[in-house]
Order: sequence, then structure tokens, then C-alpha cells
Amino acid sequence: MGFWKSAKRERQFETLASEAQVAEFGSPDTPRRIGAEWDNDPNRRGGTANSLLIAGVEREFRWIPPGNFVMGLPGPANYCRYMDGFELCAPMRKVRLSRGFWLLSTPVTQELWRAATETNPSFFKGDDRPVENVSWNDCRKFLASLTNLAPPPRGWRWDLPTEAQWEYAARSGTARLFSWGDKVDWLKANCRPNPKYPTKIEPIGETTPVGRYQPNEWGLSDMCGNVYEWVKDFMGQYPDDASKFPTNEDVDPFRGDSGDLPQFIDGKWTWASEGTGTARVARGGSWNCQIDMCCCMWRDCAPPEERNNECGVRVALVADLS
Repeated sequence: MGFWKSAKRERQFETLASEAQVAEFGSPDTPRRIGAEWDNDPNRRGGTANSLLIAGVEREFRWIPPGNFVMGLPGPANYCRYMDGFELCAPMRKVRLSRGFWLLSTPVTQELWRAATETNPSFFKGDDRPVENVSWNDCRKFLASLTNLAPPPRGWRWDLPTEAQWEYAARSGTARLFSWGDKVDWLKANCRPNPKYPTKIEPIGETTPVGRYQPNEWGLSDMCGNVYEWVKDFMGQYPDDASKFPTNEDVDPFRGDSGDLPQFIDGKWTWASEGTGTARVARGGSWNCQIDMCCCMWRDCAPPEERNNECGVRVALVADLS
């Protein structure tokens, strides 16, 4: 694999909501709070759509309901037998997300990033392409700008999704390997083929406009491939409690302290001691990743100040528990 190695190498969807609610925001000087239709409704269906018009840029968000799922990879199973580094995605354990949240239906576009920050650092230019070449630190500044443009309702905040929130949403609450299912399918993600899987499909070799590929059941596009997406967590080892599975359960897990970093020793990845790392996690793979590394459970990471043309971001509106 080569940890964050790829960074170094160089809609058709029927909405689950009959009508998407649209809130409009003009500029940081005239912010208006998001309305009550965005609040936590226990009866709201997963995938319900709402839209925001921020400084003239309309983007769609999808409701991710609370629920339970099994997070992580099962180990060297058949579908990950070619994945160097699957150790970093295990062990599996039950996770309960006690609160629903809203998630942008695509990665943040260059148009939206520019509207919020008046900059566009992307290598592959295009308003409808995902923003990339942004660091985790840059994304925090973007969130601050978004909060000024579109102040969230009381009890909510703009944030990066946690690893658990991201994986749960990508798999739309299922146990599947990819956002579309368990079968490798080159036509459903912008990525590179793995030579060990026969195919005549040529890689695109750059980002594509967001939403080009079929979304999952909750209306989320590009969860696999196109660009990695920064998430909130530090990189760290999953709790070593596989022996208790499936009776154990984590509630809303989030690594809020310093993380621990993996090291490649004697041909495999192992973990360094706890509290030694500052790297942040990125999920979903990219246009330059083999399809194995675009599965929903795959984890990668980089220092929070690193920028590259494979990593972008997707934002969430989450409950503010601070």
C-alpha cells in the first residue's frame, strides 16, 4: 500500500423527498439561520433531501438517520485478499450512531469552496469538480466561513463527519464493501483498476465532475473514488475487542485525542504506541487509487497541513454537543 502513498504518486437519482426544502444565504454580512425543517426529526427517512443556496451556489444535503452498523473490515476475507494494509481497517465492531445528521450529497465543489473562501487551490480546475489540494487545516477554515455564510440552527454545527459517520453514510447503513454493493465495478467510481482484477477499462487519470456516478440509496455520490475526503478523526487503531464481537458496541465513536500511527515493519502494517500521531484520516479513495482502496471501510491518513490533488472534503451538519 504505502501509507498515503497515492498522494505521493502523482445523477441520476430519484429523490426520496417529494420536494427539497431550499434555504438561501447571500453573504457573510447578511446571514440567515437555517430553518426548522433541518432539525432532528425521528420520522425523517434516510436520504431525504434539503438544499442550501449559499452566495449563489446551490448544494444538496441528505439526511443520515441514526442507527446501528458494523464498522471495519473482517480481515483477509475474499474481497480484500489483494489489499495490502487491511490490518489498519480491523477489527470489526458494532457502532451505534445515536443522532442523525445532514451530509453534503457530493464532495465540496470548487464553485462552493470559492464562494466561501474566494480561493480555488485545485489542480484539476472546474466549477463542478471537487475541490482538492486542500489540507485538513484548510477545511477547518472553510467550515468557519460556511458557518458565517449559513449559520446553523441552535444545537447544530457545520463539521467534518467522523469516521463512523462517514462509513455508515457511504454504506447507507448496510454491510456492503462499496457504496453500490460488494461487486467490483469499474463503471461506478472514478479510480484506477487493480492489475489483479482483469479489465479493459482505462483510468480517467484526473477528477471528474461531482455526481457523475450513480449515488447510493441515501443519495450520496462519489463516496468511493474521485477524491479522498478528510474526516474529523485522528488516525488511530480501532479498539482491539474483536473477541467480544458482536456483543460490544461503541456509541458515536470519535478519536478526539492524539492518534497512533501505523508503521510498515517486516512486510506488514503494525501500530505505533498510543498518542504518538497527529495525522488525520481521509476516506473513500481517489481517482489515482486502485479500486480496492476505494471501498467504504478503507482508511488512509496524512498530516493535517498536507495538500495534494487527490484529497477533498465533504461537510456535515451535526448535533452540537459542546
